[in-house]
Amino acid sequence: IGFDSEWFLNPGPESEWKTISLPNNLTKELKLNSYTGYITLRREIPVSLNQFLKQGKPLAINAGRILDVSLFYFNKTLIGQLGSVEPYTSGAMRPFIKDIPFTDLNYEKNIITIVLYTTNGKYPLQVMDKIEIGESDSVYLSYTLKEIFSFFFLTIYLAVGLYHILLASRRPKDLYNLNFGIFSLICAIYWFIANTFSRDLIFQDHVELHRKLEHIFLFATTPNLLLFLVQ
Repeated sequence: IGFDSEWFLNPGPESEWKTISLPNNLTKELKLNSYTGYITLRREIPVSLNQFLKQGKPLAINAGRILDVSLFYFNKTLIGQLGSVEPYTSGAMRPFIKDIPFTDLNYEKNIITIVLYTTNGKYPLQVMDKIEIGESDSVYLSYTLKEIFSFFFLTIYLAVGLYHILLASRRPKDLYNLNFGIFSLICAIYWFIANTFSRDLIFQDHVELHRKLEHIFLFATTPNLLLFLVQ
């Protein structure tokens, strides 16, 4: 718990560090409900992957969705961050995927450090997805396939919704078509907001707006589904 730049060179006694499994809600796990400050996560890159770096083959890290402000280091080099501490800007729910640079490369041992920051429990300190470190091509391919998979389901919801609204326009008395069409379109919008990475092109740093719209469309699915079922 905390952050000190000297930990890059001297992490201190092992007894001062806790071992924790990820993904995890660190605020809940460590009982930090009213905590303002940093949490530092360190992980040595496995020897098998270190061999790729020594051979000049690129590696990448996909940290998925992390709350709240997050800074990512390879050894002592900052390779990226989401949000900012001063002035405070939330980086919650934003995916992070990045190539690991060859600068600051240590041929014996290399460390990935993730520093998380929260202000008075506004967002939990949470790693929501499994962190993936591996060959760059493999990591980016996995990322792309998840996006394709998400858009596949989004397209199905969209097509079904438009089809039933078209039926409703031809048969105005059959309100169940209209209700199911609206339900499907709401599901498509929710799926885009909640499960795609492309949504960040729209929301960017507007985390609060993103979270509010995600919950609004999630709860909006129920009324239309119920109306469809009772008609």
